Amino acid sequence: MFKKGKESGFLDKVEAMTLVIRSYIYLQMKKRKDAEECMKEAYRIAGCFDKEPSFSGSCFRFVNLTSDTSFHDGLGFSAGESIETILSILDNKELIQLWRNEHKYGN
Repeated sequence: MFKKGKESGFLDKVEAMTLVIRSYIYLQMKKRKDAEECMKEAYRIAGCFDKEPSFSGSCFRFVNLTSDTSFHDGLGFSAGESIETILSILDNKELIQLWRNEHKYGN
């Protein structure tokens, strides 16, 4: 919705991190299948971002930038690193296992 075009950008990194948090919430609600689906999508999106990371502000729709702007977070350079940071903060063994399963069996 807020992303301009189909190219991978910072919003994809944010979406991947958000999906991991959604996965955690689904686990807390005892909805494992939904948690697995969120984690699978987070893994896919993180992989796309990490192949060609872009932190440019030009990916935002509805934002008129007058100069080159980039966006960063303090969780890690790559989407994968940021997700690993989130996993360590949440410290949930089941969630960590879902992420490891995606690394093992994901595309």
